[in-house]
Amino acid sequence: MIRHIVLIKTQNLERLTQALELVKVLVGKVEGLESIEIAKDFSGRSKDFDHLFVMNFIEERYLNNWSQHPEHTAIRDILKSIAEMIVFDYKV
Repeated sequence: MIRHIVLIKTQNLERLTQALELVKVLVGKVEGLESIEIAKDFSGRSKDFDHLFVMNFIEERYLNNWSQHPEHTAIRDILKSIAEMIVFDYKV
């Protein structure tokens, strides 16, 4: 399994909510995507990266396909316009 984590820092919560709504419905639309988790930091220790989502892919090729997927492009474009992000991918 491949885990894809995106940490998000933004002040534009309205647009972030729109983007995360798009993320929530991706399971079943994106081949090889097993699950998604979305969370908000509560501790204040995350250097202002206060939201994240985690996507679990069956294997690396599905993560690679995701980078070219039209849904990815739409979500990425929204997030890039309103947020600073850190992306971290690893094998489970």
